[in-house]
Amino acid sequence: MINKLRVGCDKDNVLARYAERFCEILEEKYSIYLPLGEISHYRFYENHPSITDTMAREIMDKYITGKEQIDLLPVEEAIDYLIAIKDRIELYVITSTVNYGTEQDDIEEWCKKVKLCYSKVIISKEKEKYVKELNLHFMIEDRGDTALKIASTCPFCRVLLLNRPWNRYVDTKSFPNLQRCNDWYEINGILLRSLRENI
Repeated sequence: MINKLRVGCDKDNVLARYAERFCEILEEKYSIYLPLGEISHYRFYENHPSITDTMAREIMDKYITGKEQIDLLPVEEAIDYLIAIKDRIELYVITSTVNYGTEQDDIEEWCKKVKLCYSKVIISKEKEKYVKELNLHFMIEDRGDTALKIASTCPFCRVLLLNRPWNRYVDTKSFPNLQRCNDWYEINGILLRSLRENI
């Protein structure tokens, strides 16, 4: 029996509409249409022949990360579900936006703006280190390589991989604690079931 579920959650593309915003700006500023479904990985410049690395970096640096990320729209159902169970979970926002000039206060500001209750914001490329340190019950992630790494090094944690076009290649049968979820409705069902069983 546990008092609260300890849940880790990535921010970009899990709580915030990062890729959608990238695609919008790409079309607004450069007249390049990139459907979300065609994004096969995080190196945006490799998703379309007309996108350069410089262009992708400029979009991220000027319009999406750092202070600008306050304007990222939330994944509303994610925020709604997490707010509904806020008294029954400890939520840790664990993101790897360390390369893009985003500071902890920027993310905390965004969380406040969308009214997300959290225990701590952590910015690190070594998410598995914090999953271990915090002894998380769940980690919600959208990057395939990160989900695989956490699942392989933290067998005590259930890793919920939010289904996105760029993680199609991940075989979730690789680890018993790794599960693909189609949407936040499914994630919410898993968390509620775990709360019913353990509290």
